[in-house]
Amino acid sequence: MKLTKTGLILTCLVGCLLAAAEGGLSITVDGKPVTFNGPGPRRKLGRVLVPLRGIFEKMGAHVKWDDDSQTVFANRNDTEVELTIGSNNATVNGRAVLMDVPAQLIAGSTFVPLRFLSESLGARVDFDGAKNTINIDSGYPHRDHVNDPVRTAGDGGL
Repeated sequence: MKLTKTGLILTCLVGCLLAAAEGGLSITVDGKPVTFNGPGPRRKLGRVLVPLRGIFEKMGAHVKWDDDSQTVFANRNDTEVELTIGSNNATVNGRAVLMDVPAQLIAGSTFVPLRFLSESLGARVDFDGAKNTINIDSGYPHRDHVNDPVRTAGDGGL
């Protein structure tokens, strides 16, 4: 197959757009890169969604899945998180929390909004647009940022 200059440019552009649509994002927890077994982070409905288990476990949480109810239970230290696939509602230590985007299954993995996931365990999330990297500070000592009303315009849709 012979590609013209225009065809090559379009092929590169489509590849770049697909990479961006499927994530193209790097994530670190406490300065260490997170690798995902399966699909990685992606943008959806204006938010960054990530596989819950990959981030939670990197932050030291224990994760359990109940197949019958399609519910995830996670805990780290004194924090317990519960959420159900298809729902925007979650609980953190028994307190109701509303997620911007519902928890969902993508290729067999539970995806949730990154900011909710990180902040439910008391972490701090920052977006480095120049590097297309999301940096998570795991939150030791424990800090409560869930439903923090202060959001910056440059948060990268987190």
